[in-house]
Amino acid sequence: MLDVNDSLCRLLGYTRAELLQQTVQSITDPGDVAANAAKLEELLQGLTSHFVLEKRYLRKDGTQVLALATCSLIRDAAGRPAYIAAVVQDLTERQQAKDHLRASEDLFRRVHLDAEQFFVATGAHMPDGPWLARYRAAAAGPAGEDLARRVEKMRKAGLNVGGNELKTAPRDYPADHPRIELLRWREAGTEPAGNRKRRTGA
Repeated sequence: MLDVNDSLCRLLGYTRAELLQQTVQSITDPGDVAANAAKLEELLQGLTSHFVLEKRYLRKDGTQVLALATCSLIRDAAGRPAYIAAVVQDLTERQQAKDHLRASEDLFRRVHLDAEQFFVATGAHMPDGPWLARYRAAAAGPAGEDLARRVEKMRKAGLNVGGNELKTAPRDYPADHPRIELLRWREAGTEPAGNRKRRTGA
């Protein structure tokens, strides 16, 4: 490496002097080294003027950080390759947001809530009644706002979301709670619109 900036040093946890002693391979996750090398070879052979690669970097402490590397070949006055300039963008927050959304939507596809037990569609996890109380506490709090938005998003996408629910508000929750529908659920699931008939219980 010829030079590095403070942002890359902070991202990878090195001092400038330490990072200048590293190579591209040494700060790249082993699983991404081959792809990175192939892109660099195309760049040096003149097959492309630049490339963009999403890859995992290795921090000084050995942990990974996902980033987007945009690399361009800089040539000298004679047109010969001089060096490669790279801009590295941290993708940690974007990846965390994607993972959170995927987990949330997967949860809604696979989970059923019941007054007595909590059933996962695979049947692998069956906590008892207290889980439903914890669910309602979460639905009534700030996390419930996010859940309500996701329910609305699924409905707009053509899914029925709901299932077996209480006829009245559950104990300890007011009937005019802004998320009373979520609080009344005893069982919840998703399926294409038109397939589900709402069921109610005492």
